[in-house]
Amino acid sequence: MSNNISSPDNWLHALVEQTLAGIYVIQNGHFRYVNQGFADIFGYASPSDIIDQVSIDQLIAPEDRQKVADNVRRREDGTVAEMRYTFVGLRRDGRRINIEVHGRNMAFNGAPAVIGMLLDVTERKLAEAASNEKLRALFELSPLGIALTDMQGRYVEFNEAFRRICGYSTEELLALDNWSLTPKRFESDEARQLESLQKSGRYGPYEKEYLRKDGTPVPIQLSGMLVTGGDGKKYIWSIVEDISARKLAEKKLIESESHLQTLIHAIPDLIWLKNPDGVYLACNQRFEHFFGAPEKGIVGKTDYDFVSKELADFFREHDRLAMAKGAPSVNEEWITFANDGHRELLETTKMPVLDSRGHLVGVLGIGHDITERQLAAQNQRIAAIAFESQQGMVITDANNVIIRVNQAFSRITGYSTEEAVGQTPSLLRSGHHSGDFYAAMWDSILTKGSWQGEICNRRKNGEIYPELLTITAVKNDSGQITHYVAALMDITERKRLESEMAQRIEELKLLNQKLEEAQSQLIQAEKMSAVGQLAAGIAHEINNPVGFVNSNLGTLREYALDMMRLIDAYHLVAETCQPNVPAVAHANTLSKEIDIDFVRQDVLSLLNESREGLERVKRIVADLKDFSRVGESKWQLADVHKCLDSTLNVVSNEIKYKAEVIKDYGPLPEIMCMPFQLNQVFMNLMVNAAHAIKERGTIWLRTRHDAGSQTVWVEVEDNGNGIPPENLQRIFEPFFTTKPVGAGTGLGLSVSYGIVQKHQGQIDVRSEPGQGTVFRVTLPVNPQLTEGSA
Repeated sequence: MSNNISSPDNWLHALVEQTLAGIYVIQNGHFRYVNQGFADIFGYASPSDIIDQVSIDQLIAPEDRQKVADNVRRREDGTVAEMRYTFVGLRRDGRRINIEVHGRNMAFNGAPAVIGMLLDVTERKLAEAASNEKLRALFELSPLGIALTDMQGRYVEFNEAFRRICGYSTEELLALDNWSLTPKRFESDEARQLESLQKSGRYGPYEKEYLRKDGTPVPIQLSGMLVTGGDGKKYIWSIVEDISARKLAEKKLIESESHLQTLIHAIPDLIWLKNPDGVYLACNQRFEHFFGAPEKGIVGKTDYDFVSKELADFFREHDRLAMAKGAPSVNEEWITFANDGHRELLETTKMPVLDSRGHLVGVLGIGHDITERQLAAQNQRIAAIAFESQQGMVITDANNVIIRVNQAFSRITGYSTEEAVGQTPSLLRSGHHSGDFYAAMWDSILTKGSWQGEICNRRKNGEIYPELLTITAVKNDSGQITHYVAALMDITERKRLESEMAQRIEELKLLNQKLEEAQSQLIQAEKMSAVGQLAAGIAHEINNPVGFVNSNLGTLREYALDMMRLIDAYHLVAETCQPNVPAVAHANTLSKEIDIDFVRQDVLSLLNESREGLERVKRIVADLKDFSRVGESKWQLADVHKCLDSTLNVVSNEIKYKAEVIKDYGPLPEIMCMPFQLNQVFMNLMVNAAHAIKERGTIWLRTRHDAGSQTVWVEVEDNGNGIPPENLQRIFEPFFTTKPVGAGTGLGLSVSYGIVQKHQGQIDVRSEPGQGTVFRVTLPVNPQLTEGSA
């Protein structure tokens, strides 16, 4: 709020000045602002008559001045931010008024202040006082007993009607409690009602008895609720009705109807009688089966003692409806019998029962089992729906004369209901079936009761159409046929689809044959993949022994050199000794026998050859490990020549017996590629080249770099059989192979083509039958890599 509340520039000014509520700002014990509504409430002509002119105390009754001063101070100093309360105010003419105020703290001109809004609630207070007087009058004059007790049952207040019901004086009742008036047999009921009071804040209505002062019991109906008094304590308001007259009327009603008991118990419907509060007064044997209890176990109890709360609420709602209407109320309800668990649909009629004076004394209920009637109606509806289904339906009498058809029949055959009724189904005969066909049909109908099959019939327009027909004979209780029911379905579309399906099946058989061939090729591909995995495992396993054998050979060479030096030293010693010394003579003889000079030369040669063999094994193992990773798709810079040499090393055993390999390598830069996948391409081309050579031939490996296009190319050429022209256009198709089944997968060149395409390159082929074949793979040095390139 602006510090200048009354400023005409403030957009709230008009609203504040026109409201009927009084608005004020108090600071340092003075009014700094009030609106016109405030001035009107306290009888002043304008706000200027109050602002800085009238003290706060002048507007407050003496008994409330300290309360208001404390409340203003607590909000001004921030002890309480917001407060709502009432006080008695003084108008300018001295008249006392009731004020309701709602205020909070604020900053005004940079200092603490209190802003608030107040209303004149004098009229409301007077209305409340008048209402309290009316309530007191109702309390005192009520024909029902009303009593207030504390939580220990002690009476705090009660009206004259309650005192008359109990037969005690006021002083005597104030000295008693609820338990003093209650017979012991009602203790368990009292405990349940107290539990209900504690849970829901209410109890009853329920019936019990009070013991009057003279010791006579008085039947009463009790209900009540939990309240909080002005002292903050819990109390119980109870309403007590003397139901002696009603009990007497109920007794007379039962006595007057005793002669009907035999009749009522013999009626197969459920019959019961309740009082207006839903307490059972009587029932017949059929009703006993519903609750699973004898009549004496039902009388005096309510629906809530036997069924779920939801169902009991439903029953009670219709009881009240019948009593409110003063006329019979009919409803349908599914119930489950407690005696055997079976369910019935009842049509229940409830009607109010009046005594001779027209006073309501109960509700009579009659439940009639309509389960079979309902099921029959439901079945009839279902039959009607089924009859008007998408299938054509025909009903004939026992002489096979049509008496009814549905709309689907007319749609299928073209005959209207009027045209079909009175005819026989033979009007649909097409002439496509022999007499034996119809004889077999009727034999099945008459002996088995039904027939189903396909038949050709004729529409009204002469069109022949296929039909799926089911005929059923309907018999009466004596087993005699009374009607025939036929269900017919036009299966023209189904026959067309079956024809198409047969054609598709033939096509699928051919496709299945091709798939079986492809499966064989895929199995071979899986074998190749398994071989690759096996090669990787073998390479790994060979590495370990090769490692320590290589290490041992190095150590062995050092040992051999040391032994040779030792032998040389022994030889020098032997030369200084006499030749006839036996040890020297034996050593010289042994040296000649083993040819020590040759052994010395051959040992080192053997060790060197072994080292070279191990290096060869290590290279083969490394190449095998490279080929075990053909599925890797990591882009990296690679030397194409190393890829070719590595591949050649792996497939050398496949090639060396068929061809001589001639390398014609040109200078190449490293290229960005997936080398392990390129190895697979080179292997496929080399192996295919070897397979194209029948006996002995030559394979050329050429590489070149085209600086202008920034590409490199690799050629694999053989002088084998060549490729026939008719196969040249299909060699890159998946599963295409000219080799026998099991000798090739037909996937090698297809996979190679895909790998080269992934590298943004191309693969070309030139071939002449009998002259040989040349495959050229062209690859960019730096392909344009994208997120999906891998």
